[in-house]
Amino acid sequence: MINLNVLALTQLTHLFLPQLVAQKQGTILNVASTASFSPGPMMSVYFATKSFVLSFTEALSEEVKQHNIKVLALCPGPTLSDFAKSTRFDVSEEDNAKSPFPASGEVAKLGYKK
Repeated sequence: MINLNVLALTQLTHLFLPQLVAQKQGTILNVASTASFSPGPMMSVYFATKSFVLSFTEALSEEVKQHNIKVLALCPGPTLSDFAKSTRFDVSEEDNAKSPFPASGEVAKLGYKK
């Protein structure tokens, strides 16, 4: 969780950011979560890493705005994804079909579009 949400995000940003600065334009969209805004008992590492994503994104946004680069955080709430399979919150396929929550692909497309 830490490797994905903290280390990989930071490394990928630093890998691609110089090219965006050279182009004097670009957008980075990081996926945070509503979990970014509060502590999460029983899922503390997940919530903490999502807080990192949001904080890092907001700080980096200020650092690069003079280069015409936008750094944005998408903060979706619950979504249908494979993430649930790795937690105790997994639901059946039948329950997924009835879920009021959007699929992760829908959330990603909306975030990209906006």
